[in-house]
Amino acid sequence: MTPVESSSELRRRIAIPIDRLTTRQGINALLAFYADQPADGVNMDEDGDMLLFQWGVYNFSGPPTFQINLTRQFILPDEDEPYQLSLTFHHAPSDQMKALKEGNRWCHSTADLPEFTTFIDRSAAVAAAIDSKPSKVDLTFTGC
Repeated sequence: MTPVESSSELRRRIAIPIDRLTTRQGINALLAFYADQPADGVNMDEDGDMLLFQWGVYNFSGPPTFQINLTRQFILPDEDEPYQLSLTFHHAPSDQMKALKEGNRWCHSTADLPEFTTFIDRSAAVAAAIDSKPSKVDLTFTGC
């Protein structure tokens, strides 16, 4: 799979409309996609295929929402900008969510995936949002 094919491949694997995903389903789907589907044309020794987990209350395009995001970033050897496949869950921010400090964590390789998955599973961000239905779910692909 090339980076450009990643969005359609993830949608095919999920097999339900993106806006029906729960936060847990989406996280699990993207983690499994990273584990099972290597990217073509990237240099793994130079962070060519990584995952980024990030969370916080943001208001990029409207009222503030508590966002949990998992992004798969691809870097091709001869390109200046990375490709990014991002899955973002927006939640109405509860007091518990508002109290959390924004943060992020990178996973540099599939060898790091077990520790990364444990971090996500134990994170206060996921604990705060896991039982609430997302108000919106975005799947975006950006790149060169």
